[in-house]
Formats: sequence, C-alpha cells, structure tokens
Amino acid sequence: MKPSILISSINLPDGNGCSLIQKVRSREQELGGFIPAIAVTGYLRDDEDILVLNAGFQTHLTKPIDPDRLVKVVASLSDKK
Repeated sequence: MKPSILISSINLPDGNGCSLIQKVRSREQELGGFIPAIAVTGYLRDDEDILVLNAGFQTHLTKPIDPDRLVKVVASLSDKK
C-alpha cells in the first residue's frame, strides 16, 4: 500500500528533507512522485519557508506541533488529491 501523505523533518541524520522531497518529486506519479508532503522543522528562518516550498513540500510546520493543527493540515492536503 502506498502512503497517502509524507511528513518529513528538514533535519535528517543522513541528509535533509529538501533533498528527500526532491528525490520523491523526481519519481513518476505511480511511484509516489506527487504525494502531498509536509516539512517539519524546529525553527524556520524567514528565507527557509521559500526554500522548503521550492523544494517540493506543500507546506511546513514548526515544532512543537499542535496535534489539532497537524490533523487540519493533513486533512486539507488529503482533500486536494
């Protein structure tokens, strides 16, 4: 079963979320290339929001994440599929 949404931290042990989403976006639609994606970060500088969106994420959330906000964002991205 293919996942319906991708939620990834920007800071990953073996790279970063922007390079991850770029790899995902390079895949064909049938292989998950167009999956809705949310970036998660502990701190987002003013210029990073543009970087995150340009990398291929639809939106971003800053930690600590409010669970109600996460549910709303996931629901809104799921509705757009």
